[in-house]
Amino acid sequence: MMTYHVGAAIGRPRTRTPRPYRANLALSLLSLKHLIVTAAVLLLCAGLCLGFMVSVSGGNGTPEGMRAFPYPYRSMLAICSDIDGTTPREFEDVHKFLNTLDGTEMGPGLGLDVADSFWMYMGSDAAGIADREGNGNEAVMTWFQGTTETVKNAHLIAYYFERGWIDTMHSYGDFSRLDKSDVVFTRMLAERALSALAERDVRPTVWVNHGNEANVQNFEVGNRRTYRQGARPGSDAYHADLTLPAGIKFVWFSDNDRRFGRRDILYPVTLADGQKVWGFRRYTPDWSTYELDRQLREAHLDACVKRELPVIVTQHFGGGYEYQPFGAAARQALQGLAERQNRGDILVARTSRLLEYLRVRDHLEFERSGSHVNILAVDDPQFGYDPNPSLDSLRGMTFYAEDMISAGISIGGEPLPEELLVKAVDETGRTTIGVAWFEADAKNYVWAAAELAR
Repeated sequence: MMTYHVGAAIGRPRTRTPRPYRANLALSLLSLKHLIVTAAVLLLCAGLCLGFMVSVSGGNGTPEGMRAFPYPYRSMLAICSDIDGTTPREFEDVHKFLNTLDGTEMGPGLGLDVADSFWMYMGSDAAGIADREGNGNEAVMTWFQGTTETVKNAHLIAYYFERGWIDTMHSYGDFSRLDKSDVVFTRMLAERALSALAERDVRPTVWVNHGNEANVQNFEVGNRRTYRQGARPGSDAYHADLTLPAGIKFVWFSDNDRRFGRRDILYPVTLADGQKVWGFRRYTPDWSTYELDRQLREAHLDACVKRELPVIVTQHFGGGYEYQPFGAAARQALQGLAERQNRGDILVARTSRLLEYLRVRDHLEFERSGSHVNILAVDDPQFGYDPNPSLDSLRGMTFYAEDMISAGISIGGEPLPEELLVKAVDETGRTTIGVAWFEADAKNYVWAAAELAR
C-alpha cells in the first residue's frame, strides 16, 4: 500500500542574497521543485500501476471522487430543537407528528428523522407557562426533580434516546436565574448526571449550550474568559474532563449564525483544558415554531439543493401554550420538507447523524482499484486516526465509479454485502456506489412509552 503527500512549493527566500550567488540559488530551487514534482508523479504512477489510488479528504469539503450526500440527495438538513419548556405530552405530540406516519391532531405524520434534546435538571427560578394546561417549569421533562437526586422523567428520556427521538444534551439543565450571579450549577451535579446516564447506557455525542450567564456549565471556545466555565480547570463548574470522555464529540458554543446552509458547519476547537472537540454551527434566526415557515421557506431550501449545502436549523418545539405545537404555516412548511425528501432533494437526518456524516466524509481515507473502493480509516484531526470505523459511521458514504457491474465497497479489505450497497446513476449521469443510509423508522413509539410507569 502506498500513501503519499506532496508538499507546498518552495518560495523565494526573503533574505537578501549577494549578487554572485543568486543565479546558482535560483537554479538550485528550480531543481528542487522539479525533484518534488517528479517524486510525486512517480508515486502516483506507482499507485496506478499497482491498480489503486489512495485518497484523503482535507476537511470542510467533499473529497474528490465522492458525492456530497448519499444518493439521490443533494442536501442534508437537521432540525436541532432545544428542550426548553417541553413537557412529556408536548414531546410526544411533536414527535408523533414529525417522526411517525400515524394520524395526529395536526394531520398525518411526516415520517422524518428528527431527534430532540434533553435536560438532567431544572434549576431555573423564572416563571412562565410551559404548556396548554398552564403548567410551569415544574412540568418540563427532566431526568431529575429540580436539582435533587429524586428521579422524575429518567425512564422517558432513556427510552426515547434508545429509539432515536432524543440525541442531544442541552447542557446539564436549565440553570437560568433572574439574578444571573445566583449560580446553582456545580461539578457535583455533573458527576451525578453522568453516573445516572451511564447506568442507562445513554451516551449522547452532541452538546448544545443553554441560557443566560447563570449557566456556568456551558462550554467556551479556547481560552476566552466568559461566564462559560465548563472547560475551565479550577472552576467549581469545571466538568469537561468528565463529560467529553463520556461521549461528547460535537458542541454548539452559543454562536448565532444567519447563514442558511454552509460547507463549514464543523470547525475544530481546543478547549481551555486542552481537550479537542468539533464545534458546529446552527441557523439561529426565527427559532420558534411560530416562525418555522420562515426558516424552511422555498428560497432557503432551493439554495441548499442548488449549492449542495448541509444545514442545521435551530428550533424550540416546546414551551407553547397553544393547543397544537405547530400552527398551519409551520405544518405546511414541514409537509413541504417531507415532500422534498420523498422526491430525493433533501435528506432529513437527526443532528447527531448529520454531524457524524460530515465528520467522517470530510476526513475519510480510502483507496480505489478500478470501480472498487476500499475504506481504510477516518483521519480525524480532533480525535485521531481511526483504522476501524464502524458501519454506522460510514452510512451514506457514496463514491463515483466507472462501472456499475464491478463496483463494490470494502471496509478494511472486507467486502460489504450487496444489501448494504446502493448503486445508481445520479443527476450528473455518473455511476455511483454507496453505503446504504440508515433504514427509515416511522414506528410510533409513543404507545409503547405509555406502558411505562410515569
